[in-house]
Amino acid sequence: MSEQAPLAKGLPERDAIETYLRDVSGASLVRIADMTPSGEARWDLEISFDGGSLPGSHRLGLILKSDGHLSPVQEFSVRRLAIDAGVTADEPLWLDENGPGLGIAALVVQSRGDDGDLSVKRFELSDEEGDAIVRNVGSELAKLHAIRPSASERAVNLPAPPGSDWAVQRAKSFREKLDAGRVSDPVFEWSIAWMAMHAPAIDASVLTHGDLRSEHLKMKDGALAKIDGFGNATWSDPMADVGSFCARFWRAGAYAREAGGIGSREAFYEGYASIAGEGSIDAQRIAFWEFHATLKAGIDAITGAQVFLGSDVDWYTHEGWRVRAIAAQYDLLMDLAQVALVGR
Repeated sequence: MSEQAPLAKGLPERDAIETYLRDVSGASLVRIADMTPSGEARWDLEISFDGGSLPGSHRLGLILKSDGHLSPVQEFSVRRLAIDAGVTADEPLWLDENGPGLGIAALVVQSRGDDGDLSVKRFELSDEEGDAIVRNVGSELAKLHAIRPSASERAVNLPAPPGSDWAVQRAKSFREKLDAGRVSDPVFEWSIAWMAMHAPAIDASVLTHGDLRSEHLKMKDGALAKIDGFGNATWSDPMADVGSFCARFWRAGAYAREAGGIGSREAFYEGYASIAGEGSIDAQRIAFWEFHATLKAGIDAITGAQVFLGSDVDWYTHEGWRVRAIAAQYDLLMDLAQVALVGR
């Protein structure tokens, strides 16, 4: 990005970024060589520091807004816990909690570098390469799931782990979204009722990623480079992440590759169990969470379609959301016909 190029709306001025990074790093001089958007509210910086705590040239990520429901403060803490647990991810360096330095709340991470996300690159993979990647994803996910509430809960300031009525509350939330969009759909209504009736109790919560899919997995040289997208992290059942990653809806057409549209379910489970231990995979709970992930995605899609309803400018976006909702309905009906029921 050249010096003359206009900056995105909400992005601090280049001088403000350099000044902030100089102050927090203790460098005598900071120079930004390049700024590249890599998400809705993330910019990758090619940057050099003269002296300070991070001397030399580095690739940093400036995250202005979480890609989920977390605040920058919460995401910074989640990323720190993940790094400390050995998860391969971008390391959080600095947090401008209330924006006094940058003019906007933001966090800075040190990027591990990558060749792109697996939502695109996965189509180039052989079955063996795909299995190797999901095996690695499974082991990384198990490291994250080793983080339990207690001191960690206070550190990240996330909502408390789900209580015994979590499914009732989730069903209420889903119905409120449908009602807000004036949507009455028998597939979604029946699926919500089924979810509430067959939801398992969550007796032992762990820190879950909350949105594990191919878009948040980065590749380099044909291998997994890092896990990203921690903006929806939460306390939940560990099988919630495992099931969500295997949900048919999130395979993006590569249905035979049951682990994220990337590799086999067996390889993914194998990687997870290599860290979490024998007996850590619960097929019944996974089946439930696959269903739940599809239901959530479908309701989010139908809600998104309502946002663009009646707008000629956003017709394509509106239709895209509608197609996603229909795909979710199909998958839910398939799941209802096949999934093993999970009792409380």
